[in-house]
Amino acid sequence: MDMVDVATEPAGSRQGGGWTTKASFHALSKRLLHAMMTNDSFTVVMGGHSAAAGHGNHFLQSYMMQFHKVMEPIFKRLGMNLITRNIAHGGLGTMQNALGSKSLYGDNVDMMVWDSGMTENDDPSFDLFCRQALLGGKRAPVLWSTGKFNVLKDLHMNVDGK
Repeated sequence: MDMVDVATEPAGSRQGGGWTTKASFHALSKRLLHAMMTNDSFTVVMGGHSAAAGHGNHFLQSYMMQFHKVMEPIFKRLGMNLITRNIAHGGLGTMQNALGSKSLYGDNVDMMVWDSGMTENDDPSFDLFCRQALLGGKRAPVLWSTGKFNVLKDLHMNVDGK
């Protein structure tokens, strides 16, 4: 994963891959440490399109469920309960789910993953998804996405979105 300065878009950021800011990585580290110290849960939720949902495969073959399969024993060993929710679906994108973020994704989300670039390649849809995730729960989640640097930069600079 590349640590970037929020002022400049990292090379290849729209082709996927991993990058984050130092502040976002620090926020993620604090969330994980808190969950370890308190034996709490750590919740990762993904909203996205049909490929992210695993359409065409068995649901447990989707990458969020594979993430859970690999990481859950590690989290358990560290005293945390990993909760993984793949709430991606095909056809409509994420805008309508974003409007009901708290009710649909939950209000105790630690990390929110967005993977809907195949069907929602516009900044306003992603911006709405992020803002609703930040406002919709008891705690603001760490946002994770492939691309959409300008939206994440705006949130980071103007609303301290991690």
